[in-house]
Amino acid sequence: MGIAKPQEFFNSIDNVKSLSTLKKKMNAERSYLENQYNTVASLKNGFTTYRNYLKANISTDRLIGKKPLINLLLEQFRLTEEQQAIFNSNKREDIKSNKSELRAIYNVDNYLNTANELLNSEYYLDKIIALCALTGRRAAEIGSTANFEYLNDDEVVFTGQLKTKTREDVQPYNIPLLSDSKAIIETLKAIRELRPRYVNKPELFHSATSKDLSVKVKKHFDGLFEGTPRIKDLRAIYALICFTEFHKIPANKKVDRDVYFSKILGHSESDITTCGSYVDFYIQ
Repeated sequence: MGIAKPQEFFNSIDNVKSLSTLKKKMNAERSYLENQYNTVASLKNGFTTYRNYLKANISTDRLIGKKPLINLLLEQFRLTEEQQAIFNSNKREDIKSNKSELRAIYNVDNYLNTANELLNSEYYLDKIIALCALTGRRAAEIGSTANFEYLNDDEVVFTGQLKTKTREDVQPYNIPLLSDSKAIIETLKAIRELRPRYVNKPELFHSATSKDLSVKVKKHFDGLFEGTPRIKDLRAIYALICFTEFHKIPANKKVDRDVYFSKILGHSESDITTCGSYVDFYIQ
């Protein structure tokens, strides 16, 4: 049995009417999690499990006193400033270590040909994988929330980004593609028609497909780049190929790689640390 028990916690507070009682239960649950998890990173993952479950099961108009219940809960299950500082420091060290152990992409053409072939697959998960590789979006975005609006043959306007960390500045933005935009848009339309039950339900999509996606990514991309293929690798490889092969930046203008990654992956320009975590590969 796992450490995180969001459903049990939810059941324990479902009928609570008093703010003081709620705070006691929240504090007890937080103390339990902090005592059980051995690292700040694992504690952060545990908090995310609770936050996702609670957001999926508690209405935003439900109040305790005069305060929205969900806001109180989400604020409780996040790292303190001190814990966040430790997490950031550890992450920077991990990124530094990863950059010294980059993995090779053996042949970009073979990689892109494989991804483009999957666009035309009859299988739902193959189409998901294809769009992850060719658009750089997360699997849950492709399966649940993404929308692509035609801009030109090489770009679309993307909406539906996940993991925005409560940012309010995330607007639709242009992303480069590693395939024809019309084919990308048609494939996403087919995905929506094949599994409408996952639309705007990323948690449901993840729980239903993550295991099979992992198996299929290994099958389709084995031998095309160094290491065991993972679905998250496709996002990192997309960013690298866009930057090194296809980005349209004037020759007389030097653009920092991490800033470029931030732009096309939808991170804040100040969030260079997160984008650094995508520096996992080099083109052989």
